[in-house]
Amino acid sequence: ITSMMHSMPNPTAQQTRRDALTSGFARVEYQREHSLYFMGVGIAERFPDYWEMFAKESVESKSAFYVLPETNTQWDAGWLYRNNPWQVSASVFVSDVDDFIVIDYQRHMKTSGVAFNTDARTYGGEISASYKWQSGWQLEGSVAHTQGEDKATGRPLPQISPTEGRLALNYVANDWHYGLLWRLVDS
Repeated sequence: ITSMMHSMPNPTAQQTRRDALTSGFARVEYQREHSLYFMGVGIAERFPDYWEMFAKESVESKSAFYVLPETNTQWDAGWLYRNNPWQVSASVFVSDVDDFIVIDYQRHMKTSGVAFNTDARTYGGEISASYKWQSGWQLEGSVAHTQGEDKATGRPLPQISPTEGRLALNYVANDWHYGLLWRLVDS
């Protein structure tokens, strides 16, 4: 491990790691006329990526090699409506994440940032709509919001997408696609 000031041996050099990760989901759908309603539950495990494991430190060490995989258990529900020229969708979700991987650049005075696990809860939703004219024009809009909380501290989670709104005007002619996009993102 090297920094601009000095280098030191990697404490996990030549070590290997194996994790058997599982995932699965179930979804129920009900269709009526132009609407599709759905509800689902799923579990997914995610192995830490390079930036979480090797490029970061842990609280105790210069290596975050032993940061645990995340386990996300999520419930979601939604509605899809399609009836030319309209398409509308709305969805909500809530999830519990065991061993959520946090990257913290401010704690513990570490130079590369600290990766550690905590238990978390996230929830949010999205609504979108589009209207397509026969002449090739299409107007689209959407709003999405996600919130996350560290269950141990009650504080908001980092690395969660902020509230975002989009408004787009598109035109399709033959093989060409033209568009204008206005994107608003919360801080």
